[in-house]
Amino acid sequence: MNSGALVPDEMVNQSVEDRVQHPDSARGFILDGYPRTVTQAKLLDEMLKARGICSVVVHLRVSYNEVIARLSARRQCASCGTLSNESSGEVCAKCGSKMALRDDDRPEVVMQRLQAYDLQTKPVLEYFRAAGYPIFEVEAGSRAPQEIAEEIEHAMEAELGAANVRTA
Repeated sequence: MNSGALVPDEMVNQSVEDRVQHPDSARGFILDGYPRTVTQAKLLDEMLKARGICSVVVHLRVSYNEVIARLSARRQCASCGTLSNESSGEVCAKCGSKMALRDDDRPEVVMQRLQAYDLQTKPVLEYFRAAGYPIFEVEAGSRAPQEIAEEIEHAMEAELGAANVRTA
């Protein structure tokens, strides 16, 4: 992961399969960053269909320049793990320890991750499109998270009906 490579499909698939069986997933769940390969998408498709789970795909579109800028500015506290932006300072607001750039957020590693995305993850959208899943494409570059969430909620309500959309 620190080199920018993806975790092997078998390991991620098993982790997701185990996790969605927990009671707190019974009413629904959001998978962020999974599936990342067509192999993972096929397993997820089979798992969802076997459980009769209605699903949608939300694709947040962000330019590569924006991704690199965001991740290169992210800092993590070595002591407590708190994440912040470099503009928040060099010292953790929570525990006072030094904030540092994570190895996997270095620009050269982010570029490798984006190359992996192009090769392995872009085809996942086409897989889900071909399988008939509703796909919501949302511009998410510099917009506020609340604005993005509202657009997703409205799109899902229009597609699935308000009664079928639960928000937190």
